[in-house]
Amino acid sequence: MDSATISEIFRNLVPIVLMIGLFLFARLALKSKNLRSVEAGIAISLIIWAVSETLHVMSLLGALEGETTEDIVEVIHTAAMVAFGVFIVLRLK
Repeated sequence: MDSATISEIFRNLVPIVLMIGLFLFARLALKSKNLRSVEAGIAISLIIWAVSETLHVMSLLGALEGETTEDIVEVIHTAAMVAFGVFIVLRLK
């Protein structure tokens, strides 16, 4: 196998792994008994992050096209980081 084939395999595998992670984080958030729990806070932050990374990878693969795609991905990624920051601040109170 040459490096181009390996690269192609991983290029196609990344969105699948991101979707599996998104499913697992969503399941973790739904199973938590309280939205203020550690599990729910981290899971919600990771769900937002996984969505942004999925959109980013799909735009790199050419599945999503448009000039605003990267801007939308950056906004969603920023929202994930803000959600995580809010979660941390609320936990430290």
